[in-house]
Amino acid sequence: MHEGIDFEVSELINRPQKVNFSGWGMQTAHENPWNDKYQWGNFRETNTLLKSNFDHGLLYGVSSNNIDYLQYRHWNVSFAIRYALEFKEDNLNSFNLVECGVGDGLSALFALAEVDDYYKKLAGSVSYKFHLYDAWEDIKNDATLSSEMKSVGVKYQTQSIERAKSNLMKYYQLYNFFIPA
Repeated sequence: MHEGIDFEVSELINRPQKVNFSGWGMQTAHENPWNDKYQWGNFRETNTLLKSNFDHGLLYGVSSNNIDYLQYRHWNVSFAIRYALEFKEDNLNSFNLVECGVGDGLSALFALAEVDDYYKKLAGSVSYKFHLYDAWEDIKNDATLSSEMKSVGVKYQTQSIERAKSNLMKYYQLYNFFIPA
């Protein structure tokens, strides 16, 4: 031990840290990016909306009680949309966004919120559409491996385009639903 240092390095390394986020298969002691008081207010508002006014369906295990577990996932969606919009070409005044596998609209809600916020800041000087794709029905047995049916076959029985539309009603003017034939 060096003179003047009265603790072991191992004590510093092994010291328990406060966990600021635990979920989505990760833990971090770092400050969460959405807690920045100057940015991400729209993300925080959307997360609150998600808890109070969103029908999660029954078979996914996601509810308003445990939705914070997925905050990093949703922040990554919001960040990716914001990044793409901020760094698009300046003369690009019209664009389309697409999500495949929309389900109940969980990720789409965060993406639409970012697009809408961006649009409002530009006072309507851009036009865009968000195209949402899914089958919104049970998986067909003839096109699915038996191993796939065991893991995901039951999950899609409660898919509902009406639930997705209801969950995304706030942004109804921004999206088009498509059901593949």
